[in-house]
Amino acid sequence: MRSINLGWNYKRHGDAYLAMNYFHDTLHICQRNYFDIDHSITVIALVSIGDTSTDLDVYQNALDYLKKGFQMFKRILPSQHTKIANTLIKFENLFDKQSLLNRAIKYYHSGYKMAQITMPTEHPCLLEYLKYILNLRTSSVCSWYFLAASVANLIAINTGYLTRILAYMGFPDPSRTVGWYCTGRIYISTLSLTLSRHFLCSIVIDRFLVTSTSVKLRRISSFKVAKWYGPLSVLCWMIFYVHIWIGYSGYRDGSSCKRQDGAYQGYQIFRNYRKNSEF
Repeated sequence: MRSINLGWNYKRHGDAYLAMNYFHDTLHICQRNYFDIDHSITVIALVSIGDTSTDLDVYQNALDYLKKGFQMFKRILPSQHTKIANTLIKFENLFDKQSLLNRAIKYYHSGYKMAQITMPTEHPCLLEYLKYILNLRTSSVCSWYFLAASVANLIAINTGYLTRILAYMGFPDPSRTVGWYCTGRIYISTLSLTLSRHFLCSIVIDRFLVTSTSVKLRRISSFKVAKWYGPLSVLCWMIFYVHIWIGYSGYRDGSSCKRQDGAYQGYQIFRNYRKNSEF
């Protein structure tokens, strides 16, 4: 038992490899002393190896040991027990790291429900388990892309149509009197509409990644990637549409901005022709 305590100590301090050695030593001692007899220390060693394998990203090994430990727990403990609940949560952690969110949530609910039955209401583990589900929910990148697309649509509506609605109601329309406002309105509305489509496409790509059989592809669908991908996407499209600030100027037909004649006008005509020909 001393070696398994040392293993936990090293695991808490981030040395998973050394912890794994102690857990394996404990398991070998138990197997030598107890043979095929189910023993509490044996099962703790099995679950500890599985949990540490999850930390080391050795997923198949983690699954095998957690399954062995889970089955042994079910043989030596009552059907509702805190250790079984804790093992179910470890399954949740394993599947979460593989971005198998549906399976992770399934095991989480089973473990949390059992923990509620077997633990006092004030038990700190219940709060810790609640944090797991919050992490699972926020790690759904798809929901963040939906939010980004919705915000982009709201910005497009407010910048593109609000001034027109106000003008229809009798309020002055600054887009017909202020040049920089008119150009900015075109820039922001065009940018936001593009970003909305961009993030909707990102949702489709994210769903493909999540359902992929490749662990590497599934791990791309993570909040860690999204927090860089989102801002970089916005920045790239902002740079792409900078030409609007250069290509719009002057006054025409009561509007404070128009496309400049010459090369930029030709570029827009060609762009619109290509866009219409695609449909």
